[in-house]
Amino acid sequence: AFFGALGVRVVLSSKTNKQIIHEGVEAVKADMCFPAKVMHGHVLKLLQKGVDKVFLPSVINMPIETPGFVNYYNCPIVQSIPYTLEAAIAGLKERILRPVFYLQRGDKETVRALARFAREGLGFSRSRARKAAEAAVAAQDEFRKLSVELADRTTQLIEEHGRAVVIVGRPYNTNDSFVNLNLPRKLRDLDVLPVPIDLIHPDTATTLKEHRNMYWRYGQRILGAGVTIARDPRLYALYVTNFGCGPDSFITKFFAEIMGEKPFLLIEIDEHSADVGAITRCEAFLDSIEGKKHSAKVEPRLVEARSSESTRGINDRTLYVPSMCDHAYPFCAALRRFGVDAQVIPEADEKSLELGRQYTNGRECFPCIVTTGDMVKLCKSKDFDPSKALFFMPTTSGPCRFGEYNQAQRMVLEATGCTDAQILAPDQDRADNFRQKLWDVPLMFYVHAYRGMVAVDYLDKIARRIRPYEKEPGRTDEVYQHCLKEVTRATEEGDVLKLLPKCSRLFAKIERDNTVVKPKIGVVGEIYVRSHRFSNQNLIKRLEALGAEVWFPPFNEWLYYLTYINGLDAASERNWKNFIKLRALHLLQRRGERTIRRDVGDSLGLYEDEPIQETVQAAAPYLDYTFQGESILSIGKMIEFIKKGATGVINVTPFGCLPGTIVAAIMKRMHDDFHAVPALTINYDGLEDPSEQTRLEAFVHQAKQREEQMRSRGKKP
Repeated sequence: AFFGALGVRVVLSSKTNKQIIHEGVEAVKADMCFPAKVMHGHVLKLLQKGVDKVFLPSVINMPIETPGFVNYYNCPIVQSIPYTLEAAIAGLKERILRPVFYLQRGDKETVRALARFAREGLGFSRSRARKAAEAAVAAQDEFRKLSVELADRTTQLIEEHGRAVVIVGRPYNTNDSFVNLNLPRKLRDLDVLPVPIDLIHPDTATTLKEHRNMYWRYGQRILGAGVTIARDPRLYALYVTNFGCGPDSFITKFFAEIMGEKPFLLIEIDEHSADVGAITRCEAFLDSIEGKKHSAKVEPRLVEARSSESTRGINDRTLYVPSMCDHAYPFCAALRRFGVDAQVIPEADEKSLELGRQYTNGRECFPCIVTTGDMVKLCKSKDFDPSKALFFMPTTSGPCRFGEYNQAQRMVLEATGCTDAQILAPDQDRADNFRQKLWDVPLMFYVHAYRGMVAVDYLDKIARRIRPYEKEPGRTDEVYQHCLKEVTRATEEGDVLKLLPKCSRLFAKIERDNTVVKPKIGVVGEIYVRSHRFSNQNLIKRLEALGAEVWFPPFNEWLYYLTYINGLDAASERNWKNFIKLRALHLLQRRGERTIRRDVGDSLGLYEDEPIQETVQAAAPYLDYTFQGESILSIGKMIEFIKKGATGVINVTPFGCLPGTIVAAIMKRMHDDFHAVPALTINYDGLEDPSEQTRLEAFVHQAKQREEQMRSRGKKP
């Protein structure tokens, strides 16, 4: 309707087929999910047809169906499709049209966004652009009404047929007959009525009670459909998903919990899937439910919330904070300063990993598996009292999977019998919620916690600057550990600012051999795995052992980013009160860091991190700022490191991490743009990779060669 009203001829790609899938698989630059590979193939087909432009919008979120959920996001892979495709397919950059849409903001905002795109992207007049946008929204509204009518008629069909199997999943799986192996037709051939998920009425109101933080819109619909199916003895579910689907690694877990004892069939599809296996599984599933068709009604089982909006009744508990990195120590110290019994969980080990794998399905994020194992290990330890325990696991409003950890971990606590333990899950995207859930601690808590964590950022930066050149092995780590303990003590009892000059002098006294030239390697990536020594198999020390100096983003980069991007969101939503508050917080953060930087001094030759807006801007040629999360920070920081003289960059990511996969997909283009700077992605899943050491050795060797070449040309790295 939109392009038709503008008089633009629309060309569609062909229906999905083997050739499209094959070309898509060949085109991707990272191990992406199957639908993303299919999308690459379709865009290639359009280019082969000779189209003038390819319309590939970044659709950040979807229209609100049930008010009350924290967000209505698409998954990060869907949001970033125009950027990963542009990086992968030659010639697309000149022909791509990639507007950004926030459908969650309602029809009026959608009309404005479409009209703006028609004016600025296609060159139409204001009047014609507005009319086309209004026609598009009207057509979409008509489609919604038709969908409701079809759902009502489908209810009658189910009544007549007596039994139906609902095809559960996302539309690019459930509605593409080639992608889903034509499962609906196969079910019809087996005399079963297949019903698309779009044609039943999902009970999202019930889902909202326990899964308010289900911030993916399709996740809301899937779980709502699960409630409807569980309660209706005529309905069963065939859940179509893909290997490596990030959101489904959690949604399928929650879906199974809702279904309880009612069986459902889960089929994972990728480019290697075959019809025969799917038919066999469908037949076996139908046989298994044959005797249950008159009794398969269950009340959906929802996990009882173990963390509430208030903190009443938890003041006498010990707060256990994950040991992601050394910043956890001053954070806990600041809480203790204001009367909260906060302790850092012991560092993860093989036992943590073993227990984490035991109580997860293996498809969740690696950090979720490790932190789950840490919780279970503590629950099983001697003298542990669950009724006195409170696990700290912040949440987020999406779209990364991190915000679903705490819900999955509540299920694990139930399964292990640690039912009296609670999880404290403040929302990192909302400062008011964070403070409220931390017992309404005084604002000075943030001052002391912030100073302590920024101090650790600088201690870590100093240690990485000195350690590769120390004459007495181990001396830098000795000073670092001493200063870390002192910073922790000062955060709890004293003044960190008075301590830092003393620590700087201690580091400055370490004897170094500065005649050795070492390549500077920038390490970026997912914040947990890049920071967690056990999870990344002590990557920094391994790189240093190979003769490199490592540059690393500060932990507080993420805090700066949250303040900055939430401020931009507030401005775009015209929430000026919140914008002013966030702008003031941003200025206070920068002022606080400058104070600590001054106390540390410049004698140690530290590189200076750019302001967060500069990091985001550096990534702009590859990712628009509207695509939020760690991907844009990783790309921007790599570019920043390269411009400051790094001769190699590494993207560290958990296996299957959504932001990490997006970074890996874009790195090839960035590598070419920056004169083939050595660039490497390392995926971690807790398993030893015998080839990794060889890859690191080759990578550091390339970085050394690049440094030597730059020096020989008179360019100081």
